[in-house]
Amino acid sequence: MSDKIAKLGVFGGTALFDLPFPVIDELWIITPFGVPSDVIKVLELPDGTHVYLMNRHGPGHVFSPSKLNYRANVYAMKKADVTHLLSLSACGSLSENMHPSKTLFVPAQLFDWTKGIRKHTFFEGDNDAVAHISFGDPICLDLAREVHTICKKIVELSPEWFQLFSETLTGSTVVIEGPRFSSHVESVFFKNVMGADAIAMTPMPEAALAREAGLCYAVLHFPADFDSWRKATKGVNADEVKAGLEPYKPIPATIIPILAEAIQTGRCNCVNSLEGFAIHSNIEVVPPGKMKKYRLLLK
Repeated sequence: MSDKIAKLGVFGGTALFDLPFPVIDELWIITPFGVPSDVIKVLELPDGTHVYLMNRHGPGHVFSPSKLNYRANVYAMKKADVTHLLSLSACGSLSENMHPSKTLFVPAQLFDWTKGIRKHTFFEGDNDAVAHISFGDPICLDLAREVHTICKKIVELSPEWFQLFSETLTGSTVVIEGPRFSSHVESVFFKNVMGADAIAMTPMPEAALAREAGLCYAVLHFPADFDSWRKATKGVNADEVKAGLEPYKPIPATIIPILAEAIQTGRCNCVNSLEGFAIHSNIEVVPPGKMKKYRLLLK
């Protein structure tokens, strides 16, 4: 068991709701990978625990999924000594069993269907360090199980309002480039050919960068719509998503304090993602000026 104190960071965006916890500090962290989307707000929970919150789309929602500086956002959380990252994320449902505005979904797998616009690694690999991380489970299953367990308790207390997608931790999310929503044939492809259960725009490359940074990462999805696969509908629109998220507003304030108390370090291998031969490069050959930006990641 690691002696490092577990600290919870939270990324929110479209699914970022007002939280009733006082903001005791704001951390503006400039990183070697550029400027993050926003400050990190340090929230104080009733028991005195601190949680670190960032709006991934920036104040006023001014960064699209394609334009987010995912690397700076994750690096800033690492710099703030966060050990666990929870992504609060709106999603579209690709399953009849995932009812919008009611279902809590914690995916176990991610499928990256983005288009190469986003920076997916800290390690540039252009006369620079090269890293190949293990990513068979892109989600930290230890953290995801904690989130799923808390969601299960919420459903047991309010079965008329909420449901779980599954009683066990299972299911996958396909991550698309956006910012537009899917066409009908794309949505059908994601559902019937890929077999994905949900569709979203931001968990990748967040998950990959969190793994490179040695952080545990999990996603809590709030399904707001049925995407565009149903023939009887014209396809999802932004107004539908906004309305579909409303019932979830109380959920983050309930989950975050319980999760912040439950997390522990040393229970999974995420922190060791760069050990062994993951860094393929001979770092003595990489120009020292380029290696500076990796010091925090290689600690």
